[in-house]
Amino acid sequence: MLLRARLPRREGSWAGSVGAGVALVSVLPVGHTRTFGPSWLVMGADLVHAATAAVWLGGLVALVLHLTRARRRKGDPAEAAVVLGRFSTLAGGLVVLLGVTGTVLAVVMVGSVTALVGSSYGLLLLAKLGMVAVIGGLAAWNRLGLVPRLAREGSAGRAWPRLALAVRLEAVGVVLVLGLTAALTLQNPRATGDPAEQAAAAAEVTASGGTRLLAELGTGHLTGRFSPGTAGENVITFDITDAGGAPIVPLGMPQVSVAEPNLSLGPLAAEVEPGETPGSYRAVVLLPVAGQWKITAAVRVNELEQPAAVADVVVVR
Repeated sequence: MLLRARLPRREGSWAGSVGAGVALVSVLPVGHTRTFGPSWLVMGADLVHAATAAVWLGGLVALVLHLTRARRRKGDPAEAAVVLGRFSTLAGGLVVLLGVTGTVLAVVMVGSVTALVGSSYGLLLLAKLGMVAVIGGLAAWNRLGLVPRLAREGSAGRAWPRLALAVRLEAVGVVLVLGLTAALTLQNPRATGDPAEQAAAAAEVTASGGTRLLAELGTGHLTGRFSPGTAGENVITFDITDAGGAPIVPLGMPQVSVAEPNLSLGPLAAEVEPGETPGSYRAVVLLPVAGQWKITAAVRVNELEQPAAVADVVVVR
């Protein structure tokens, strides 16, 4: 993207487009999109969400530069009003897309009202929604109030500096939303922090002698057991099968790791060895503390595909 200005117009346009596309797609292979499913819905909504946010922020930056340049050159305020009106129309569609895709992601990841109001993830999400509402109100004020006033009064009125300030504030608000989004990626959407729920989960783990594992693996599945579910050495036994239930024989040994996002621990690699039957494996991992751990198993099914199965387990003291 930085090379675009140094290249001829046609080549620069291609370079900038490819750079922007790579930047947007880079959000998909990591984070919560690999944890929740269906993967096509979560990844599709995440990509549209990131793309609309990028267009919104990029458009606001361009508007700030355009307004600054127009004021310095004492350009026609009516022309600036036309540009702002066009972007406001685009921004309206962007807000709708952001709202729809954000709702889809929230429903899939949070899962319940309890998790929404009783977890760090949910509170940050509500703060983000509040900030977006403020930005939307500011954008509506720009479009319906200041832009028509700028067209009427011209450079002699006070609408021009007010509009420039409002656009800058809108851009700052979007940056704050991005900061809240970054903080969301470090939280567990399903961690409510409710002591009663944690105690119940711990009792279930202790009574069963472990936790059953069931996770999607591309078009197949990973099934198994995590035991004993206490801090210290734990054993993960699992089988990988295709959609028809037949064992999958990968090209190499599955890569198993565990992480505790709430405590910023991991990923910790597990020692994996083959089981007694095709498609079965045994992994040993040392977990230092109790918490809500995520198990990730990446399987190289062919030369091009390496899907990952993710399962949540509760580890008690």
